[in-house]
Amino acid sequence: MELFTLGEGHYTESDIKEATRAFTGYRIDGSNQSFKFISQQFDPDPKTFMGQTGNWDSDQIIDIILTNPHCAPFVATRIWRFFAYEDPAPQLVEVLASKLRNVHYQIRLFMKQLFASGEFHSAKSRNS
Repeated sequence: MELFTLGEGHYTESDIKEATRAFTGYRIDGSNQSFKFISQQFDPDPKTFMGQTGNWDSDQIIDIILTNPHCAPFVATRIWRFFAYEDPAPQLVEVLASKLRNVHYQIRLFMKQLFASGEFHSAKSRNS
């Protein structure tokens, strides 16, 4: 959550522990390196994650993270910094975050919009 979706300080230690419980049962099959789910190893009990309680599984935990108001700005900023420049203005971050939410985090669609934006082709971006 800190590195890839929310940044520092937007979740608790308890959220980490509860999310971990939601990811129980998932394994890599060593014979073919495929991802598999073993239902007998899944923790089906209720979990309280980011203030919401339910019998969450991994997909539902990810959905909760994606609806967190810090997620889209964090992800959009990281992408912008990689492809353009380090310090996007807060207004640009909010525009990018809105676009990311509007395409339901589909990175391909978001990247097409980012690469077509005027700010991406600005002198500041080209020279960074």
